[in-house]
Amino acid sequence: MKILSSSRYSTGAAGAGILKKLIGLTAEHAISRTQFGKKLYQFGLIQEKFARMAMITYAMESMSYLTAGLMDMFEEPDMSLEAAVVKIFSSEGCWWCVNECLQIVGAMGYSKDNVFERYWRDTRVMMLFEGTNEILRQYVGLAGLQYAGKQHRSHIKRLRDPWNNVGLILTEKFKKRMGNWKPWLMLRLGDHLHPELAQEADGLEMIILRFKNSVQDVLKKHGDEIINEQLDVKRVADIVVDIYAMTACLGRASRAICIGLRNHDHEMMLCKTFCREARKRIDNNLAMLALDKCENGDDNIRQIAETMIKNKGYAAEHPLTRNW
Repeated sequence: MKILSSSRYSTGAAGAGILKKLIGLTAEHAISRTQFGKKLYQFGLIQEKFARMAMITYAMESMSYLTAGLMDMFEEPDMSLEAAVVKIFSSEGCWWCVNECLQIVGAMGYSKDNVFERYWRDTRVMMLFEGTNEILRQYVGLAGLQYAGKQHRSHIKRLRDPWNNVGLILTEKFKKRMGNWKPWLMLRLGDHLHPELAQEADGLEMIILRFKNSVQDVLKKHGDEIINEQLDVKRVADIVVDIYAMTACLGRASRAICIGLRNHDHEMMLCKTFCREARKRIDNNLAMLALDKCENGDDNIRQIAETMIKNKGYAAEHPLTRNW
């Protein structure tokens, strides 16, 4: 596990290096290419692609260096979770960005004579080696849930027995309502960051509080059977990945503006925009975790898959098939 961890977290640095090279080549193409009387980079859809690629690369690099720094702080650190998180985000982010670069360059990027084709092919394997991302998501989610379960075992056990713990149930509901209305930000993350990032720091802390409540609800709902609820475990892991990415970006951006690095205003914009979009993803995952299987579509997913396996493939009839 230690060997895999050391190579997994380096995926972020490697991926960031690849993307910096490709983004530069893609930018050169967008500057020189003219379509419909305008340079390619002047179109809004192309600008969106460049912005998202920059945000992903920034987050990827920030997560990798944060993990490396944490490793250096301890003699024998256990960074398997952090390394898995970096590998999940970086491999998928790198693959998405290379696809976007190829999309901007166009069909010529698909030629073997072009560097884009080689990077496009090689980055695909990043989601497969050293543990597939599906396995790593289950590892991240279940490891976190196992720790939470041990820390709050007696509390969750009482929550799963509402008839004998009515007072506790009512107290928990009251705390959640009060927390949603006026959350208590006890971590005070904003005190450790530049004042310009105070809003993002408070947003991250609110997410952490909501996530804590959501984890308790998930354990209360599934108990020991959570190991078989892979879709919910995946949602938990995705939230963890986004929280870690937000933490890394906020720390890096705050340092950049505090010591006056060149282009620190650009880093602030990258960080703020990334955090806003990460919060949207987290909000969606938290909402899905709060729903039952029949409400969030998990039952439908299972039934569709079972039908396909039963039919050994695609089961729907051809659109021109007749039954008369």
